[in-house]
Amino acid sequence: MMRLALSTTNANVRESVDTALRRSGEYYGADRVYAYRLNDDDTLHLTAEWTRKGVEPLDDSSSTLPANAIGRWRDALENGTSVNMPPGTRFPQIPKGVAFLVPMNGEDGLTGLLGIENLSPVMLDSKEEQRFLGIIAVLIQTTMRRLVDDAERDEGLSESGSVHGDPGSSGSPTDTRDFAFEIDAEGRLQRIDSPVRSLSGKYAKGMLGALIEEVFPSPIARDIRRYLSDVDRKGPISNRTVEVKTPTHSLWYALSASVLPAEPGEAANYRLVLRDVTLQIDPADETVHLGQIVGMMTNLVEIVDPRQRIVWTNRAFEKHTGHVLEDIRGLDLSDLLMGEGSNRETSQELRQAISEGRGYEGENINYSKDGTPYWVTFNMRPLNDAAGHLTGFVFVETIITKRRQLESSLRAERDFLSALSETSVSAVVACDAAGKAVFANSEARKLLQRKPQRRFPRTSAWPLSPVGESADEQQAAPFRQVMKTGTKVRAMTLALTHPGEQRRILSVNAAPLTDGPTGARVIITLTDITTQYEAEEIKRLAAAQALHDAEHEQLTGLPNRRQLTRRLASAIKEDAKAKARLYVAVIDLDRFKSIKTFLGHDIGDDLLRAVGTRLGQVAGPKVMLACIGGDCFVAFVRGGHDEVEDLLSRLRTAIAEPYDLHQTNIFVTASIGVTCHENPNDTAETLIRQAEMASHNAKALGGNRHAFHNRDMEIRFSRRGDIVQAMRQALQRDEFELAFQPKFALADGYPHIGAEALLRWNSSALGWIGPAEFIPVAEASGLISEIDFHVMRIFARQLGIWQRAGILVPASMNLSPLSFENPTLAPQLIALLADENVSCGDVTIEITETSLVSSSRNAIQNIDLFKQAGIRLSIDDFGTGYSSLSYLQRLIVSELKIDKSFVQKLGAAHGPGNSEVIVRTILTLARSLGVSTVAEGVETTEQLNWLRREGCDVIQGFLGGKAANPEIYQNTVLQRGTLFDTICRPPH
Repeated sequence: MMRLALSTTNANVRESVDTALRRSGEYYGADRVYAYRLNDDDTLHLTAEWTRKGVEPLDDSSSTLPANAIGRWRDALENGTSVNMPPGTRFPQIPKGVAFLVPMNGEDGLTGLLGIENLSPVMLDSKEEQRFLGIIAVLIQTTMRRLVDDAERDEGLSESGSVHGDPGSSGSPTDTRDFAFEIDAEGRLQRIDSPVRSLSGKYAKGMLGALIEEVFPSPIARDIRRYLSDVDRKGPISNRTVEVKTPTHSLWYALSASVLPAEPGEAANYRLVLRDVTLQIDPADETVHLGQIVGMMTNLVEIVDPRQRIVWTNRAFEKHTGHVLEDIRGLDLSDLLMGEGSNRETSQELRQAISEGRGYEGENINYSKDGTPYWVTFNMRPLNDAAGHLTGFVFVETIITKRRQLESSLRAERDFLSALSETSVSAVVACDAAGKAVFANSEARKLLQRKPQRRFPRTSAWPLSPVGESADEQQAAPFRQVMKTGTKVRAMTLALTHPGEQRRILSVNAAPLTDGPTGARVIITLTDITTQYEAEEIKRLAAAQALHDAEHEQLTGLPNRRQLTRRLASAIKEDAKAKARLYVAVIDLDRFKSIKTFLGHDIGDDLLRAVGTRLGQVAGPKVMLACIGGDCFVAFVRGGHDEVEDLLSRLRTAIAEPYDLHQTNIFVTASIGVTCHENPNDTAETLIRQAEMASHNAKALGGNRHAFHNRDMEIRFSRRGDIVQAMRQALQRDEFELAFQPKFALADGYPHIGAEALLRWNSSALGWIGPAEFIPVAEASGLISEIDFHVMRIFARQLGIWQRAGILVPASMNLSPLSFENPTLAPQLIALLADENVSCGDVTIEITETSLVSSSRNAIQNIDLFKQAGIRLSIDDFGTGYSSLSYLQRLIVSELKIDKSFVQKLGAAHGPGNSEVIVRTILTLARSLGVSTVAEGVETTEQLNWLRREGCDVIQGFLGGKAANPEIYQNTVLQRGTLFDTICRPPH
């Protein structure tokens, strides 16, 4: 349509306007398209109209309308805004559907309207379509302006044409605007051969000898001075195209200038000849108007005269090439843009077409002002005046450097088939209304026609399917979508699957054709993007996996704390609307660390996975289950109190069932803490923390149970926090102390044979705190190892003090299993004893069975170093942990300590019980292995007598004395030397 506007002349302007309206109506599927011109008397005159077949044209009453017919939309139209008129609006008649008014605006405001009736409302919602309608309106406006502009030009010529020449000239009266004159070196007119009114508005009479500034307007006089300077510097000027603006319009001239021969001793004059070429070039206001049109487009547009000299270019051309119109006007277009990589054959064919006055299309490499090459496809068409004489050519260029878009070729309707290049990497198919291919390139045949001898398949037979499980099957039919909606389909991703072949991924584009050749209605392109899609699919899967990993615990695959917190926060927000209450439970496995240490990390990990799976099976889909690290699971669910109680019981029962892992039956229990969302200010973290408190309470009560959160737990939890802070200060302030509890042999006289060092703490912040309270806190907070190393220094120092005082006190001390994971444990204790000159043989380290059977390399190494140094090992609380017979057989330990929970039931009046059987078994085992035994917690003579009869070696407990500080221990127990103040004989 732009070429239509550019090539319109007075002779075919009516045909061009009608063609523009028809093409617009057919493109948009409209019933009627019309154009109104706004006259000076403020009336609207129907200039042109097109109606679809079967639609009645506007009646005579609509040919001229008062301006108030658009009064309610006048302001918007004056501002350049298109108006969507609702059904029933009376302009110009009652439309059946939607009508759309597009303004035509000039320098003085609204000049006309373009109206389209009954087009798809969906198309008007698109800013791109509205912008395109605006371009169509400007094109039609520009085409119609030719009638008015040419009429005004003819009127102007009749007013200034018939003038008399200067009396002194050799010319005669003429009606042309061509003229020639001579100017001396000062710029004074010496001779005039033609009238100059068309330039100056005055007659030449009486102007000889006047300065050009006295004859011509100052812009024209300034240009003439510049032309004279160019002649002095560069020589004669030949046919330079120049524009001369007058108050009413612009004139165009071919300028030639030269220096005339002069007599000896006389100054030379200049001769200027200006040949009027205005009729060969579009009027300036129309060129500017067309410039506004092409300024909306990215195409490069140039207008040249019949000799290919540049007359006009658009802004896109200036911006892309760097050439400014004022600098290149009059230059040869081909020579200006040609370069090393340009196709000389194409340039020659172009010049041949120009010489023959015909159009030409092609592609070539052009060069910008700075020498940068760029690829273009171009379309060159001739321009003719009203008489049909050739006045120039218009070039429309499309830059295709980055990519060659099939869509740009499709815009050139007459070049439809040539644009479908057989070298395209995309399959291109043009279909008729029934989906039958009227054109298919070789790539399309390779892709879709499996048997070459058969006809190309209809679109309904293409084996296309949507990509992805959620894709709509209807989306796999681009042809049907275009035919149904009349809109384009862009970047549709579909799978092409032929039987027995690997699936290929295609990017599909489709667009409607309103006037395609051979009945084509839809153009479809299919590009194989399998490699790209698979690469992007890998990235998508990696991103999805990364997102999954970010919100899931890797070992169990359950949601992690991050996802739990987010979903729990969302559930809290919904709590006000929910009918059931929200419960949060923390499920903490009992003694899992010991199990993992004893059985190994691999089995421990498998156990966690098995527990997670079992919890998910019991909880069901209504329960949100997560793993927040280590051996801790969290669940939240809505329900009643009894329902939640039942769920918790089923969870504990399921966890307690044996797990068959690595041919080993493993038993584990869980402590579950539960809280209920009651306070509207509670956050997700608050509820999880409350449930954790409750789980700690359940664990403290023996485990394998569940407990609900209450206020007392808050107090205890706060107490634990205070203890942790106080322990950190205690390590810095050396607040920890040792108390020594004596050991006595069950031999005659019950002699004192040593002591056990027990940790005591008098906190400056909290006062006296018992080991039963602060030791578990220290283990849970990770401070226990730091405390152990601190206590080792106190222990070695005290034994050194006694050693230097001549007192030999064999002593033992407890070390946490966690401390055995530190490879420096044994070396540091051995070094501390050496510094105090204490014999390692007088020291015993009491360890739990968990430490003894640990598979940790560091723990085994520490035990071996103790044994090599002569430090004896004692198993504390024997019988309450895991089996360690293999280690006893290797004689790693020298002593077994029988737990006080067994000792306290010995010698009871009600007779023997299970405790006596267990203790008797331990004593028998120790004798068979040659290991001594120590009974803890002995408080009565009945217990003492029973142990002596059964062969126990040593006792320790309140019967022999409570633990005392070193000074009291030295002044009492060490001085006494036996169990009692007087030497006792064994009871009968």
